[in-house]
Amino acid sequence: MRKTLIIIALIFSNSSGFASPLEIGKKWPVFWKQFKSQPEEQFKKYITVRFSESLNDSCEILQKNSNNQALAEKNWWYEKDTLKERAYGMPFSSVDEFKKNYKWLEKTYVEPLMKKKINSIYLRTSSAVEVLRQSGYSDWKLYSRYNFEGVGDLAREALEKGVYDSEKTKKYLTGNAFKEAKEICETYGYKIKKFLPPFP
Repeated sequence: MRKTLIIIALIFSNSSGFASPLEIGKKWPVFWKQFKSQPEEQFKKYITVRFSESLNDSCEILQKNSNNQALAEKNWWYEKDTLKERAYGMPFSSVDEFKKNYKWLEKTYVEPLMKKKINSIYLRTSSAVEVLRQSGYSDWKLYSRYNFEGVGDLAREALEKGVYDSEKTKKYLTGNAFKEAKEICETYGYKIKKFLPPFP
């Protein structure tokens, strides 16, 4: 009997349309094919809401992911702001060579940091949605589905129909999951960081 269950679990886990039965109740979404419009494949692992044991656990995870996101944002801004200065510091004999150096610096230093920044935003949002789930929000999934930093399927549909900022969707717009989760966790004494870019 046990062997049969293991074989069934392996079959389901290797199928692109199904998730392993072992994952049900541990994360959301489990079945991505339920959504008409989906995020890019590379981002799904960061967008997935991982269930935690308690509200305190989910706040700890949000605090960690928020700190990581703030650091990723800071690093990206720093690299982006110093890019031109670094390019001028490299030897070049023509405008074309300067542009070539600039592109090389951008690809080598800025682009990887941009990827980290984007991934960290998705991760922060998914952990914020878990805080809302742990807090008893019956509509917690909508904070991801109407959110371009989450599953975003309903956000993309609403944008196509021109109703993204309608009364029905305003509650769930991008940024609201983090804002509400931050307020909840800060009442329990957690320090949730948000990076503010250094505007001139």
